Amino acid sequence: QIWAMTNKSISYKLSIYISLAVISVFVIFIIVNYLFNQQLLKQNTEHQAIGLSAQINSKVSEYIISTREIALNLSEQVIYYSQNGDAEQLIYMLMKKYEFINAIHVNIDSSVNVKNHNHFMIRTSDSMYYENSNTKIFDCENEERIISEVADTKQKGWTSPFRCTEFGN
Repeated sequence: QIWAMTNKSISYKLSIYISLAVISVFVIFIIVNYLFNQQLLKQNTEHQAIGLSAQINSKVSEYIISTREIALNLSEQVIYYSQNGDAEQLIYMLMKKYEFINAIHVNIDSSVNVKNHNHFMIRTSDSMYYENSNTKIFDCENEERIISEVADTKQKGWTSPFRCTEFGN
């Protein structure tokens, strides 16, 4: 049977060879096309990831710069507003204007002559809560310990994470 094709006409043999060549070229074309598309998809995904990370980086930088400017302006104005009994109004206006800020905590040095040295405002899903006092204000039981640890070490670095049960976090 191996020799059976040798008895066939030359046109039959050529048609078989041409068909095999066309099918081979077609299969090679499909494989090359598949590999090329895979490479394009990978490059497209990489470019989208780079673009998305640049966009996120830009937004984070914008928030950091804004927060720095807000803190600078607040530190310059809070004593005046506190002396006139309007610290809550100042902090409320900032929280209302800058919705990405979830809380503001101000501690005025005890040497400054104001009625309340500590001011705190936090945003919840539908409202804002304000508190002022002459003693430090802590909204979670672990916050005082963590802040004290950071303040006492005078070293830069991360604190250990904690959960605030008061606000459901």
